[in-house]
Amino acid sequence: MVFEPVPARDLERAHQANAALRHKQGRALLTVRARATFCPLHDSTLVPVFPCAACLDGGLRAVGTVRSKQGMQRAHICDTCGKLQLYDLPEGALP
Repeated sequence: MVFEPVPARDLERAHQANAALRHKQGRALLTVRARATFCPLHDSTLVPVFPCAACLDGGLRAVGTVRSKQGMQRAHICDTCGKLQLYDLPEGALP
């Protein structure tokens, strides 16, 4: 499922996103990390944090990129409810 991003709440480094999700070992996170095309983000990559539309409480934090039929997508997981959302990356864009 692909969602159009809403304005980012904040920007953070990928290592900060990973630290925020360290306690989240839900099915969505494990599933996206198990995909053959999953590539984790480099620790110093600057990524947006989006508000979570599912729980209205948490932040969608970037965990990596995946390749799909639509192209390259950045995977975000909510740090509160664990919901997975994929965002399309423009061709040639850095994750």
